[in-house]
Amino acid sequence: MTTSRTVSRSVALGSVLCLLACGGQAATPEPSSERAAHNPTEPVVDPTPVEPTLDPSPEPVLRFWAEPNEEGATLHVQNRGTETVRLRSAVGLELKEGESWSDVPVELALRMDCESDVAECITLAPGAELVPPPWNGMRGHAQCDCERCVDLPGEVRFVIQSCAPEGHRPHEVRSEPLTR
Repeated sequence: MTTSRTVSRSVALGSVLCLLACGGQAATPEPSSERAAHNPTEPVVDPTPVEPTLDPSPEPVLRFWAEPNEEGATLHVQNRGTETVRLRSAVGLELKEGESWSDVPVELALRMDCESDVAECITLAPGAELVPPPWNGMRGHAQCDCERCVDLPGEVRFVIQSCAPEGHRPHEVRSEPLTR
């Protein structure tokens, strides 16, 4: 029993002496960035997410609107700029919920007709206008054939995007809202 007390006192005394010798500061682990500075082989990782840069092509000068019809709406996309514009074929649909807009799952595309395959991107020359097959007023299959679709009442708007290079955020253009 005496030996274990002596050892305990020796350890405690050693700890106190170490604290005094170290300036009275208890040992604290170094932040990883300081460890990396001492150890150049350890990579330093910045935890801040990197936002992709905006599409380097000029912002498209478009007139984009939805004209209501009996079932849904006919979309119109007109290039009013002096440059050729490349747009993603996929058209987004948003539904107003309270004061915010939420994405609606939809298959809707900028294309010439319902028989043609949908390309990833389309090109509009200056002055050109595209009027794709109309939106049928549904969520799901929202254009041409309605195999899996559900009526979508409420205030909606459409979103088109530039065909940006990989790793870049596209330019976005939204139509004016329309209520069904």
